[in-house]
Amino acid sequence: GFFLELDEFVRVHHLGGRVRDGANGISGVSVQATNATTSATVTTDVNGRYLFTTLQAGDYVVVLVSGATNFSPASHSVMLNTATTNLDFVRIYSLSGRVTEGTNPVPGVFVTLSNASLTIGASTDANGAYVFSALEAGQYVVHAPTNGLAYTPLVITNVLPPAVTNADFTGAPVMLGAAAVGGGLALEALGVPGHTYVFQSASMRTNGVWIPFSTNVAGPDGRVRAVHVPSNGPALFYRVGRP
Repeated sequence: GFFLELDEFVRVHHLGGRVRDGANGISGVSVQATNATTSATVTTDVNGRYLFTTLQAGDYVVVLVSGATNFSPASHSVMLNTATTNLDFVRIYSLSGRVTEGTNPVPGVFVTLSNASLTIGASTDANGAYVFSALEAGQYVVHAPTNGLAYTPLVITNVLPPAVTNADFTGAPVMLGAAAVGGGLALEALGVPGHTYVFQSASMRTNGVWIPFSTNVAGPDGRVRAVHVPSNGPALFYRVGRP
């Protein structure tokens, strides 16, 4: 008789992607693909590309190994039944800062970050701090809050990398206006809700010296008011600030 031996052919698929920092590939990074029965490792080439060529169909988890940190995503989960070559890992950075009024934090205000492809926002915490995380390399513009205070600066431009931790904004109260009342003026300013403000006046009679005349706390809307009735002639200048 005759015996016919048949080799078993198993279909395999390509699985790959790129490890990059912005548009620049990162070479020499170990990438691992695993499932219940298989564990395979390859290394990125000079362009940051990696490719598995002998994986059978199935569910795989793909991760970076050899100490690679600060990449997004942390892993890829994929059902492999055809060639899949777009599983990229991107190095990420953070950008953070504080919003203050003098040395006092300004909590609960919205800071905006933008570049050519995205616009996102973050709120300050109880310490006036904000943070944007998981940002790719590139140039970003951070815009000061728009809660009515006068901020310095109005915008901050940063280029990542490296990570930025000092994109800070300093605010100051804004005088909204004044109206005649009785023998004086009713003044209104905009500040931070719950913060205390001092109104001051100056004139030729005071030789330009600023003299405080009212201390008040801003209401829930940030508005703070005072009435000034001059005792020795009208004041020429008014300002408001923190104690």
